[in-house]
Amino acid sequence: MVIGGSSGIGRSLVQELSVRGTKLIIISRGEKDLKFISSDTNIRNGTFCHYKSIDLSLPELDIKSILLFCCSVFPKIDYLFITAGIIDKNDDGVSEENINYLVNTNYLNIIRIIGLFSRYFENNGIGQIIVLSSIAAHAPRKSNIVYSSAKSGLEIYCKGLQHRYAFTNIKIKIIVLGYVNTSMNFGKTLLFPKAKPSSVAKFLVKTLNKNFRVKYYPCFWRWIIYLLNIIPWIVYKRLNY
Repeated sequence: MVIGGSSGIGRSLVQELSVRGTKLIIISRGEKDLKFISSDTNIRNGTFCHYKSIDLSLPELDIKSILLFCCSVFPKIDYLFITAGIIDKNDDGVSEENINYLVNTNYLNIIRIIGLFSRYFENNGIGQIIVLSSIAAHAPRKSNIVYSSAKSGLEIYCKGLQHRYAFTNIKIKIIVLGYVNTSMNFGKTLLFPKAKPSSVAKFLVKTLNKNFRVKYYPCFWRWIIYLLNIIPWIVYKRLNY
């Protein structure tokens, strides 16, 4: 199952998985896009691709309906990909409406879904959850305050689950992404190159057979984040990246 499968990395991941014959369930907000992607995938690759429209920004999202839908489509779910995420140009960290919207979409409803499927995998004795985070969680800026804090909280939550399931066949994997060429970065002048969504999707598929807790993609971001974190505040506060 792919949460956030109608655009960007999620959409590329759906294509990458479908050409490998993977049966899919995609969850996202735009029902029109979901219907098109599902039909295209079924016709082009001959795989089963089902979808359900869900708005992650809703404060009282019925997450149990997601699991019930999945169980009605397939007898077993093996992998859960969390690719959903949204930024806001007005993310100044002080607007209550903005805070609620970004926290619900990037953190609160995401961890509720992860928690629900963690228990589902626990009952089955096996499963993988692959979660996309962001370098913003490690180097917050004045223009992404709530987004970066939500991603940071998501990472901490997932690391707690890693400890919970350390001696089981349930794997929680965190992928920390640098700049990616999606609508979230459209038109922005950035210091470092943007990865292609298709390249990220291929990387995600390759990680399924590997055992790790956290990976950076592209890998050079690990060292960039390290440098940003050791820069003195008197210098960091003047950066504009």
